[in-house]
Amino acid sequence: MKTLDQEKTARGVYRLKVWLRVLYSLLGLMFLAIGSLFVFLSGQGTDGPTALLLWVIFFGLGGYMLAYALRVRVVLDGGRITVRGAFRERSAQAADIEGFRMVRSRNGSYTQLVLKGGGGSISIPSSVDTDDEYRAWMQPVPDLDDRDRTALLEQIKQDSELGGSEAERMAALGAAKSLSFVLIGVSALAAVAVNLGNISLLTPAAVTLILTPWAALSLVLRSPLLYTLFKKKGDPRAEMSYPLLIAGFGLLFHLGSINFISIRPLLPYAVLAALVLIAASYGPASRSSNRGSLLAALFLAAVYSYSAVGVADSVLDKSAGASYSTQVIGHHITEGRSTTYSLLVAPWGPVQAPEKVTVPSSVYRSIAIGDTVCPELHPGLLRAPWFRLVPCSAPVQ
Repeated sequence: MKTLDQEKTARGVYRLKVWLRVLYSLLGLMFLAIGSLFVFLSGQGTDGPTALLLWVIFFGLGGYMLAYALRVRVVLDGGRITVRGAFRERSAQAADIEGFRMVRSRNGSYTQLVLKGGGGSISIPSSVDTDDEYRAWMQPVPDLDDRDRTALLEQIKQDSELGGSEAERMAALGAAKSLSFVLIGVSALAAVAVNLGNISLLTPAAVTLILTPWAALSLVLRSPLLYTLFKKKGDPRAEMSYPLLIAGFGLLFHLGSINFISIRPLLPYAVLAALVLIAASYGPASRSSNRGSLLAALFLAAVYSYSAVGVADSVLDKSAGASYSTQVIGHHITEGRSTTYSLLVAPWGPVQAPEKVTVPSSVYRSIAIGDTVCPELHPGLLRAPWFRLVPCSAPVQ
């Protein structure tokens, strides 16, 4: 009987690294055991439907992990490569492979073999334990990322709109990368100022965060040879998705401190902004080989659009507010990645039921249950009413 090493030498069989096989096997067995527990609870009549659903989930996870640990392998048999996943197997002749790409995803990176003639692709996990024979087999396979990088650089060098000489055109590429870093830095500073800075910095910082993604996207659309979104490995252009990422989450974090009577008036503006962003980012994102680029573009467009209109409605609203008074009937601290301080206040004005109100930590610590506070109600720049709690002696701003 052949040992694994003998089989590997004869045919080139490569499995997951040993420690990963052990880890996935243990996790699979653990999930199967948990699933068995829910089978038992379901038989005992303990919330039967829920227990049955959890059994399906844990048995599915356990089965997948065991299959992944035991089945995943790459087989090199002369000029043919076969890649077996947890439940699927694909193979191709070396002559049918156009080249390979290194694809980054949320769970890591992997090698993607691209087949000729639109034949799809074959993914090789980076966790497969390879050797010199494997690398020698892969060495003649063209690197498509490197090929694309060379082609892009050649386009930049030949584009007369970027400069009168090759040196000037390459200098334009360097300037684009520098500008991308400037936009990232400006966005990061504005995000800090919106959430942690002095109140006098709030409006300019919010305006900066709202505008920087549009500036980044305009550069991408105006100069696609210099700027892109979600760029793949080796792409020489400037990456412009980070200003959108920083602005979206910087605004979203600040939005958590704003109390709205209703966000419904904001929804049409948010949808419109999201549609424009998606339309602008669809082309660059769809041309990226990074898995999930389109999904990331949709997600960032949704986060930014909702956050931007909410912050614009409140921070840019300079109208006079109407003052009310109410009583604090409870308080609560929520701990997580950040700490949220909330007060439960009695009904007041347009609020017809007790409501939890987010407040700064300084306000939370200065107010006790039973104290009187004064909500300051504003109509909102986009007609979504919002309010904040202020000391009852404070003038309405």
